Amino acid sequence: MLCIMKCLSRLLLLGVFLLSSSIALAHAAVALPTSVVITIIPNAPSDLSASAAAPTQVELSWTDNSTGEDGFSIERKTDVGGTYAQIATTPASIATYVDNSASADTTYYYRVRAFVSTVYSLYSAEASTTTPSVPTPPPPPPPSNSGGGGGGGYFNPPPMTPSTNVVIKGSAYPLSKVTVLKDGQIAVQTIAGPDANFSVTIGDLSKGSYLFSVYAEDDTGHHSTNFTFPITITPGATTVVSGVFLSPTIDVDKNQVKRGDTLVIFGKSVPNAQVNIQVHSTQLISLMATSSASGAYLYDFNTAILALGSHTAKSKMALDSLISNDSLSRAFTVGNQNIFASSTPSYPGKGDLNNDSRVNLVDFSVLAYWYRRPNSPPQYDLNSDGKIDLIDFSILAYYWTG
Repeated sequence: MLCIMKCLSRLLLLGVFLLSSSIALAHAAVALPTSVVITIIPNAPSDLSASAAAPTQVELSWTDNSTGEDGFSIERKTDVGGTYAQIATTPASIATYVDNSASADTTYYYRVRAFVSTVYSLYSAEASTTTPSVPTPPPPPPPSNSGGGGGGGYFNPPPMTPSTNVVIKGSAYPLSKVTVLKDGQIAVQTIAGPDANFSVTIGDLSKGSYLFSVYAEDDTGHHSTNFTFPITITPGATTVVSGVFLSPTIDVDKNQVKRGDTLVIFGKSVPNAQVNIQVHSTQLISLMATSSASGAYLYDFNTAILALGSHTAKSKMALDSLISNDSLSRAFTVGNQNIFASSTPSYPGKGDLNNDSRVNLVDFSVLAYWYRRPNSPPQYDLNSDGKIDLIDFSILAYYWTG
């Protein structure tokens, strides 16, 4: 065992030098789950204004909040309850348009949205104006004997910095706590709905590549495995990541079960899902359960077919065409007496930097990112000496679970 740990430690330390300047290699090594769909949605325009410049002409302007859009779509209607129709598009970065197809003495309503190929942003707020029936005469000049008043002013607001957001949508368990990590640090937490679905937004991001991980915690404190994926951020747009399908949780009612007695295997998943439980023994044993409307599943497993000794159980769930990753492993022993399990789940401590109950390459990537960087988070400083160095990687290797 000592030899294995030394070899692992040397392997990890060698990797540090390869990753000390960047975690790009770690990003490239993470495969994007097949259920994930990434959509780049440009930011919606804002501050749309409409001004009737003449009886048959309306001038439009708006604030461009996106970057990389193909252009803007302009829509118009003539009644509050009417239907909008597209009247024109503008090229990229052009945030003005003159509508020369207007009629005199008519109220028009306008809205604008950005587009990239066939993907459109949300609409801007509505703007309206009424064209005059006759040209509006210019105002008379001021009397020549009037006092010298101050000149008129015009405020040109500073340009807005386009916001860059990531929206992550998926399924966990009803009312479970969902945590999103960005490069190993907690970015946001939310509570899934009664249907197990969740949606979170991480805003004000800079252009670049990030490693995101998502995990859920059920009402008994048990965790899913981490759902990890890299994203390259497009500035001035919202990157929507949908289809995140988290693994179920799993536990057993006994740490040791008397051979031939029942072992209760249970956990949480999405409601009404098919849960495949796999007991790893001399031969792989596959069991099926169906989760309830609350997401709970349970299987009474007769252990008479198991040999004496150590075993593990995992589960995964399927709903429609989606199949989750495997859950965390739950170990148990078949022996000559029953020893009931504690109600509090136990997880690896030191080295589990992203709280997924394992010490593996994800934790290694987090530590590599902060290697020799100033102001590293104290929770990653495994020996509390104020820096991330090779000693921290040695500690990580000691607690390695794979």
